[in-house]
Amino acid sequence: MKKIVMLTIVAILCLTSVFAFTACAPKGNVLYVATNAEFAPFEYVDKDGELIGIDIELAYSIGEIMGYEVVVSDMPFTSVLTALETGAANIAMAGLTISEERLEKVDFCTPYFTANQVVIAKNGSEIANATTTEELLTLLENKKIGFQSGTVAEYFVEGDEGWGFEGIAGAEALGYNSGSLAVQALLSGGLDCVIIDLIPAQRLVEGHTELTVLSEMPLTQEEYAFAIQKGDTALQTAVNNALQQLMDDGTFDEIVDKYYGE
Repeated sequence: MKKIVMLTIVAILCLTSVFAFTACAPKGNVLYVATNAEFAPFEYVDKDGELIGIDIELAYSIGEIMGYEVVVSDMPFTSVLTALETGAANIAMAGLTISEERLEKVDFCTPYFTANQVVIAKNGSEIANATTTEELLTLLENKKIGFQSGTVAEYFVEGDEGWGFEGIAGAEALGYNSGSLAVQALLSGGLDCVIIDLIPAQRLVEGHTELTVLSEMPLTQEEYAFAIQKGDTALQTAVNNALQQLMDDGTFDEIVDKYYGE
């Protein structure tokens, strides 16, 4: 893989208000990236405090191809798209699922990953023992279900017409700032299960032999893509071209394999 040029990372929250958003508005040849470092292996903080992951390395590589400096701001997931709308960032790279509802506010680049929402449950529980998706959905009714706030899982559990989700009947929906916090609540007995994207789910249960991921019973099928400000076709084209180059020369696969495996 090409050597990735060291670029500036701003891992401190770039905003506390709308005024803070405006203060770091994009200008010049800088790619301001909004992300949420609570979504391994796409974006997370390693043991040395460094912001890393699939999306982060893709951001560096895309910026290098475009000849742009890259500045990454780590913020709550619920603020990522707001950063685009307010001008604090000109691209969001945070394992974002394309949806009609989001397309009303932002545009998306070419999809780069297919994802699914899955259930994490305790081994031996009735949820973990489900054998079909239909049975699983029935067992989720009237349960305490955790998720990362602002994600597809929240819309799936609570129901959202814009996303085409009916919701889970009688479920007590409990949002957390991160998937790891939701899993901790599950381990402590505060939840019956957690719903989250498959790949982060598999990372979250590592080392927790009492938990299982129901990977054979996905609840959704989605596509991840980088989001940009509405109408910024020039940036959309440039990012798409750079992403295609990374896919063509094998760099994209190398980055994914580095963090997740084939």
